[in-house]
Amino acid sequence: MKKVFLYLLSVILILTILSGCMNNDNETLSSTASKNDISSNETALKNETTNGDLGEYNVNIKSCRLAKDYEGKDIVIVNYGFTNNSDNSASFTFAISDKVFQNGVGLNKCYTAADSAKYSSDNQSKDIKKGATIDVEVAYNLNDSTTPIEVECSELISFSDEKVTKNFNIK
Repeated sequence: MKKVFLYLLSVILILTILSGCMNNDNETLSSTASKNDISSNETALKNETTNGDLGEYNVNIKSCRLAKDYEGKDIVIVNYGFTNNSDNSASFTFAISDKVFQNGVGLNKCYTAADSAKYSSDNQSKDIKKGATIDVEVAYNLNDSTTPIEVECSELISFSDEKVTKNFNIK
């Protein structure tokens, strides 16, 4: 039953990603950003870590940074450490439910960041074996660039209320 649920969830995720890629009206990303553009578009946020076990996994909310999406809108990129302690290979996307809130309202994930953001979503869906740890970046669209955010992680499929949370002040 768990495998069927994960399979259906993966199909929905893939379709969502594909529809997001197809809805950008052939916009092209600028690859001419200079070093000054990058530093002015990204601001370091509070760099504390929160670490906790969620079922057979460990999540470490490491840091986040401000950046811009391909339309120039503000996004936040959260950096997680993900450790698989289960006997089966697992990926962050299919093991952990990650949410970010601003003023109590959930933020949507962002899939197309500007080149200057130096954003890599590659590790979100990489399977890792037991005992392995990988850094994962996930981008979210901000409602504004001044209100603090709350990052919340829980096990994707669980009857437990265990959560790992971290608040970040945007400066």
